[in-house]
Amino acid sequence: MPSKVLPVVSRSLQSVQSELAEGYRLVSGNKLADARETFRSVLQTLLLVVISSDDEAKQVSIDAYSYSSIAVGLTLSLQWRDFVTTAKEYLLGVSIELERRRVVEQEPDNVRRNLELAAYFTHCQLQPSHAQIALRSAIGAFAKANNQAHAARFARRLLELNPDPKIVAQVGCSASSIFLCLF
Repeated sequence: MPSKVLPVVSRSLQSVQSELAEGYRLVSGNKLADARETFRSVLQTLLLVVISSDDEAKQVSIDAYSYSSIAVGLTLSLQWRDFVTTAKEYLLGVSIELERRRVVEQEPDNVRRNLELAAYFTHCQLQPSHAQIALRSAIGAFAKANNQAHAARFARRLLELNPDPKIVAQVGCSASSIFLCLF
């Protein structure tokens, strides 16, 4: 009698690379629902990755992408745990932002929850270009709620990431205006 169980197809860490890069692209493109599913899939896949040697477990080269105005390929050395941590942080961050957007749409009077989620999103360990997106979102939410002190703190963190001058102009802040807001 033939077995009803299909064989398990194993994947290598290198095969997860394109899926992780796709998740980064989706975050940069503001397709957060798709990004959430991609990062969830990466985490699930990493549970089944077969690592053939200690060296492979310790280090693998992947291509990550930074999307400010032009896509730039970066080579990062990551361990298996780093893949898990990265996918977890992105999954958490994207889920927080999707919940914040749901709160804004369905519970517009719940400003406290909106601000709380916006602040949480800024604490996820994301690539600098994606951290800038989180900080800009928080600046907008806090400024709209007339909480200029916290908006200024997020703006200062944004400036520490050395964003493109166009982003600084959009946020409408400079180092001197942040200094004045904080003191």
